[in-house]
Amino acid sequence: MISDDFTVTKAFALNHAGICYLPYSLLRDELNTGDAKTLLEPWVPQERTMLLVYPDKRHLPLKSQLFIEFIREKRAEFREKLSGISQTESGE
Repeated sequence: MISDDFTVTKAFALNHAGICYLPYSLLRDELNTGDAKTLLEPWVPQERTMLLVYPDKRHLPLKSQLFIEFIREKRAEFREKLSGISQTESGE
């Protein structure tokens, strides 16, 4: 079965109806409790990056400027979520 819905994909995998390729954050609890396990570990990309691409800042709308500022302020939180490792798990 193929699904473009994360919730459906997760439900099928957790009910032994196949495997899934989902963001770690969606399966963190299940992986920690053993209800799910990682397959093909070497194939899973380890580095996750978020990039903001925008035109020259001089003529950027205010809402875009505010969004960029928000992302910069929350950079550490986004990095943690993208890595799949909480600061408590990493000892920071």
